[in-house]
Amino acid sequence: MGRGVEHALWAAMVNRAYQKGVRKLQAEYVATGKNSLVADFYDKLGFRQVEGNGSVKRYELTPLAPRLYPSWINAIDEPDAA
Repeated sequence: MGRGVEHALWAAMVNRAYQKGVRKLQAEYVATGKNSLVADFYDKLGFRQVEGNGSVKRYELTPLAPRLYPSWINAIDEPDAA
């Protein structure tokens, strides 16, 4: 995506999960020929690698805490629709 959009989306997702009581996230990266550019994305987001065999890595982010949006992006967080 670029220009921080991925970090704004990440902040929105984490903040929404936190508001709903989630305190741990798990993620998995499966290496392919096309996604090597994002191989370290979870590391950059603060996840800790808990497993890995080369082509598959599993991550955890705990404790989950609210995130700030990039300062150059104006995000409006609206409540869930009823």
